[in-house]
Amino acid sequence: MSLLAGFRGSRKRSTEEADRRRALKARFVEHLALGEDDSLTLSEIVCHDPACPGIETVILLMRAGERPRAYKIAAAVADVTEEEIEAACRELAGEVAGSCPCAADTLPTW
Repeated sequence: MSLLAGFRGSRKRSTEEADRRRALKARFVEHLALGEDDSLTLSEIVCHDPACPGIETVILLMRAGERPRAYKIAAAVADVTEEEIEAACRELAGEVAGSCPCAADTLPTW
């Protein structure tokens, strides 16, 4: 196997990971009904704190005229579950109880 073959494989994985991140971010943007002046970031980080699970998905919601809200999911982007999306959506929307429109019947297959 050549070095280029290994590079192509890592590039494909990077593209797939970026696609996963974009798809998950798009779900939040749509279901939280963000306007043109609102913004949402979705990041996958490595937490070095011993109390952390290792990899976390961090969602930061910035609505115009409001304080930013952040939510952490103790999983990599590819491992985020429907229940975690629903909980994040409720928290970010400021809801205490009830169903979140982010919860889909099925998650996209990655």
